[in-house]
Amino acid sequence: MNLGQVVSDMLDMERLLKIDGMTCMNCFNNVKEKLMGIPEVLNEDVQLEYPQASI
Repeated sequence: MNLGQVVSDMLDMERLLKIDGMTCMNCFNNVKEKLMGIPEVLNEDVQLEYPQASI
């Protein structure tokens, strides 16, 4: 496997981030906005009920 394929595979990985302190819609919106501002994050699913984000 070449380095390009390894990097490509890593970019296709999904990560679950636990977010401490996210307790309101303002926090939710800030987290969502910051994640979408990261070029490498292609999709995000922020959940307020379970303070976490899947990217």
